Amino acid sequence: MKKSIKIIIAAALIIAAAVGFLAYEGYLPTGSRVFIDGVQVQTEGNILRLGGDVGEIYAQGDLNILLDGPASAKTVRAGGRLYVFGDGALSVNGPVKAAAMVVSDGAAVLGTELKLRHGPYVSPLYTVEGGNILPPVEVLFELGYSDNISLHALKYGDLVPVPEDPEREGYRFSGWFADADLTEPFDFGRPVSEDTAVYAAWTQRVKLSFDSWGGSLTEPCETDIGTPAAEPEKPVRTEHSFVGWYEDSGLTRPYDFSSPVWENSTVYAKWSKDAVTVASGVDVSRYQGEIDWPGLVKGGADFAVIRAGFRGYGAEGKILADESFEENITGALDAGMDTGVYFFSQAVSEAEAVEEAEFVLELLDGRDLTLPVFIDYELMYGDGGGYIGRLYDAGLSGEEYARVCTAFCRRVEQEGYTAMVYAGVDMLRDIGEELEADGYGAWLANWTGQTRYEGSFEYWQYSGSGRAAGISSQVDLDYRYVNSPGTVTGAEMNDGVLSWDKQKGAYGYIIYRCAPDENGYSELARTKGAAMTELRDKSAPAGSKYMVCAYALQSGTEYRGGFSRQVTKE
Repeated sequence: MKKSIKIIIAAALIIAAAVGFLAYEGYLPTGSRVFIDGVQVQTEGNILRLGGDVGEIYAQGDLNILLDGPASAKTVRAGGRLYVFGDGALSVNGPVKAAAMVVSDGAAVLGTELKLRHGPYVSPLYTVEGGNILPPVEVLFELGYSDNISLHALKYGDLVPVPEDPEREGYRFSGWFADADLTEPFDFGRPVSEDTAVYAAWTQRVKLSFDSWGGSLTEPCETDIGTPAAEPEKPVRTEHSFVGWYEDSGLTRPYDFSSPVWENSTVYAKWSKDAVTVASGVDVSRYQGEIDWPGLVKGGADFAVIRAGFRGYGAEGKILADESFEENITGALDAGMDTGVYFFSQAVSEAEAVEEAEFVLELLDGRDLTLPVFIDYELMYGDGGGYIGRLYDAGLSGEEYARVCTAFCRRVEQEGYTAMVYAGVDMLRDIGEELEADGYGAWLANWTGQTRYEGSFEYWQYSGSGRAAGISSQVDLDYRYVNSPGTVTGAEMNDGVLSWDKQKGAYGYIIYRCAPDENGYSELARTKGAAMTELRDKSAPAGSKYMVCAYALQSGTEYRGGFSRQVTKE
């Protein structure tokens, strides 16, 4: 390895030493005659260039030897100072005699004996051993990519210090080696006596990323290329059970964590919505035309949600009934389907939401529904792209959206119906937590094979262009995730009135009573609607005990939740 790379600190020390020496002598260098084997040679600026073998070198005064590669001489004598610099080593078979001696710039002197009145003057990194003046050893750390190298100067015979492990994007450092082919690990316990290169070895890393698809965040896993990635802990997701990781976004091929990873990849979480049973249904309006309701039931539809009406999205916001509402709701109920209704809202205030609810209640005219009355709350998307309409123009906040939906639902529930909110992913992300806190469930609109919505929902409109028996046009397809309602809480008896807390998603409540002269509980009454949460039992004697449970209906099956605590009539 060439020693042409100067070590700045060492050079500065050498120059300082030389200047100090000159100052000590009290005069500047002067020209002197230089002889080789007794024959005078011409020099420029008192500099003798050497790059080969010569005999005896003698200078009457000062002598500057510039090395250009390895050189040798029998003896070297100078009447004044001797300065050796350049690139190479000067081997002297006999003594070296001078008033003083300075060695620098990567030069070395290899001799048998030094006879100097002063010096030698060398960098602290130089080694002086008898007649030898040895320059620092250069250690080059080759990092193995681009032109990134690290150069160190060590004293001859020192140990190479172990550096901190380098870092490289996309790679793992796997050790230092003594050869470029990375076959022999470098021995940091062996003293260095020559310029040395040390080579970094790297192992490429690849990243396996995890798309949790609405579940909890799973951090990417890095592994050596060609080795398997570690399987992470299972993610969690509201109201869902984790099925597994899949190698394709279509969720058709399970991922094998024992297989090697050869490139940066992503795997995808598959989920199953938690439910006691999953019902399939449709939601319809006048756009579906005439519907064969018995044929729809025979084709496997369990439920239907009928559009009752809509508010125009223009500035006037006129409320109109769906032209096919009476025909559709009559057909669904006569076919024995679980049935609900929805209203397409563009309400921009709580007052308008109540107005819409009143309109729906009038249309229902007391009909018995087994499914909720939904407010369909969504921004209107224009044909030219982008949102349009009075609801969008109102610029409501998420909190204001939620208040509008709650006002609609509260009014509907006052008449004994269960109420819920239909909305898309973005809207539900704005209002979902507040609806949940108020006890209102969600019907999610997200046309995809697996939704990324993170929140709670009980219905899912998964397609807007489906096909169903009994309907000649395209139709929205839906799932209903049927679960038993939760345990009723907050049961109390005050002044003869039994009350309890509202249970989200309940179709109604069953009240059980045990009179003092009875041995067990029997059903006393049923209420309709999630908001009907109190009952006065005037005829019951003091000491009667009560318990309440919520229930939901699907295809004639009753799903009951847990009983409330027992309360007693005083």
